[in-house]
Amino acid sequence: MDKSQYHPPQTVYSAELYAQIEKSALQNSPERRRGPFKFIEQIATLVDSFRDTAVAIEQQKGREVRVPLLPIVIHLPARHPKLIHKDLIEQERVRGGRIFKGGYFFWLGDKADSPIATKEVHDWFLAPTDGYSINEAEIIHIESSPDHLLKFNAAGQPLPMTIQDIERFVPAAYHYAQEVLEIYPFEKDRAEVILDGMDIPDDVAVLLPPMHPSGQQDGYKLAA
Repeated sequence: MDKSQYHPPQTVYSAELYAQIEKSALQNSPERRRGPFKFIEQIATLVDSFRDTAVAIEQQKGREVRVPLLPIVIHLPARHPKLIHKDLIEQERVRGGRIFKGGYFFWLGDKADSPIATKEVHDWFLAPTDGYSINEAEIIHIESSPDHLLKFNAAGQPLPMTIQDIERFVPAAYHYAQEVLEIYPFEKDRAEVILDGMDIPDDVAVLLPPMHPSGQQDGYKLAA
């Protein structure tokens, strides 16, 4: 994927535009209401399904581990699902961090860890890293739902969600599924169909990189 730098359109996505998004969400009737951030929930649900499929495959077939520097593959029994999920998220957060300039991890939390996982709420995390470890105290937590984005610090205390936060988070969440697909090659065709057919409101779509004539999006790299 082309990694040419993408600059969020800060002069376009103004406070007035965010107010317009909130207003349109409130004006729609409950039975017709479509949250402006529903596509982020769809992406999170898609990634959750990637993980579930990977867990099911390992539970059924076990796992193969390559011996470093040797052409040897060892077949091992399946791990506990929680351990598989943890390993998948470790891999995802490295790839998700590529979306941002500098050293960062960016990842979608495990739905099993959330007490409100049955609701349309997902937990995303961004943390600076030296490439190997992170300072737990510097983790930023963003809660997404079809209708809102909320920001918290590592201690769970609410922080103001600024326009700049939204300009960084929306493109990052949009590209997350594509960035982590290399972990889940068996899901590539299904993911492409779902992502290509995703309906994104115009007032949120302005945050995303422009399309090439071929239909492919420009590369991106967001400042954190």
